[in-house]
Formats: sequence, C-alpha cells, structure tokens
Amino acid sequence: MCVPASHIAMTSGRMEPVWTLLGESAGVGASIAITDNVPVQKVDCGKLGSSMIELKQKRSRRTRPERGRSA
Repeated sequence: MCVPASHIAMTSGRMEPVWTLLGESAGVGASIAITDNVPVQKVDCGKLGSSMIELKQKRSRRTRPERGRSA
C-alpha cells in the first residue's frame, strides 16, 4: 500500500496498529467499491466512515488536556 505522507508523518505511520487500521479501511473501501460497482476513488466517504464506526474503529486521536487541568 502506498501512503502519501511527509517523512514526519511516516514516522508515526510505522507503528503496526496504524498499518492494521489502514489495511482494514482499505479492505472495507475495496468491498464497498465492488458492491457499488464504482472505482475506489468514487467510494462514498460517508458510507466508508459509517462502516468503520460499525467495526468500532477509532477515527480520532485523543486530545491533550489543557495546561493546569488534569485528565
């Protein structure tokens, strides 16, 4: 899989959990493309996002607490 990212972004992308999530997303996207008979570039992002939520994939990162406040 080719991931368009800067050299800085690739540093965190080397972690196995990231690749696992990317692989799962790519597989689900490919499945939607086949089912809907569209190229992968035309997959409905909303449909893909809903599928990822159904699979309980975390799609956002944890935010840091504000300074002076505990988590």
